[in-house]
Amino acid sequence: MTLAPFAAGSLNPLMDGVLVSLLLMHSHIGFDSIITDYAPSWRVPMSRKLLNWARNLALVLVGWGWYEFETNDVGLTEGVKRLWHA
Repeated sequence: MTLAPFAAGSLNPLMDGVLVSLLLMHSHIGFDSIITDYAPSWRVPMSRKLLNWARNLALVLVGWGWYEFETNDVGLTEGVKRLWHA
């Protein structure tokens, strides 16, 4: 999925949206696993709650940032393409 927009040469906003959504989901699941492993609720219940709120807030803020980048700027695949050729 990561290479599909670059390999096809497609700068389709729908493909960018799907890729960004998958990146957000992957990051959310990964940070959830980190919180579960390193801050178990039986040992640090208040810290765990704070970390879960911080993870959710970060998900919203990063999602909003990606949305702004996709709609008001060049988008993910074009941005990566420009960085690659810089």
